[in-house]
Amino acid sequence: DRTAGQLKRELSAKGATMDKVVGAWEEDAGAWIRFNPLDGKGGCGNANVTEYRYALVESDVLEMDKQYPAIRNLHLPCAAVVSSGGKSVHAIVRVDAPDAAEYAKRVRWLYDYCDRHGFVTDKSNKNASRLSRMPGVTRKGRMQMLLATNIGEESWDAWRKWAEESEDDLPDDTDSSDLDGPINLAPELIEGI
Repeated sequence: DRTAGQLKRELSAKGATMDKVVGAWEEDAGAWIRFNPLDGKGGCGNANVTEYRYALVESDVLEMDKQYPAIRNLHLPCAAVVSSGGKSVHAIVRVDAPDAAEYAKRVRWLYDYCDRHGFVTDKSNKNASRLSRMPGVTRKGRMQMLLATNIGEESWDAWRKWAEESEDDLPDDTDSSDLDGPINLAPELIEGI
C-alpha cells in the first residue's frame, strides 16, 4: 500500500521498527514486497502493474551457496539481491520493458540464458506482479537479508549486449592487420596431413 520511498522514510524516522512500519507478519511465512509499481486500485495482479521495471530470478534447484556467486558471474543487472530466509536467493533484475508483451519476451530470454548457464530458474516467477522477499524480517527464525544492490551490468540493454557477446564464440579482440599478411602454417608433422 506504500511505495519504496514512503517505506524508507517511515523506517528512518526516530523510534521506527520494522513491525511498527509494515505491521506484524506471520513468522512461518516471512514478508513480501512487490517490485513493480501497481495502479493502487485495490488489485495486485498483472493487470494492475503500471511499469515493467524488474523481473525475479530465483532457483530452487541450485544449491544455496552457489546462487549468489552465479548471479554475479552472469552479470545480471540487479537492483537488489535478497536472501529468502529459506532455500533460495532472489535476484531483482532490471528489465525496463515498455509494456507487458516486451516484458514477457525479455523475461523469457533472461530465463533461457540463466538456464543455459547452469542457473536453473523457477519458471513460476515470470509474472510482472510477482512478490519477492522483504529484507529485514525473519522467516522461521532466519533473516530475509539484503545481500547486494546495484550489481552486474547497469541496464537491460548493457546486459543483453554482454550476454550475447559471452556466447558468440569469437575472440574478444581481433587485430585485423594479422589477416592481411601471409598465413604461416606450423611445420608438417605427418606427411600429407
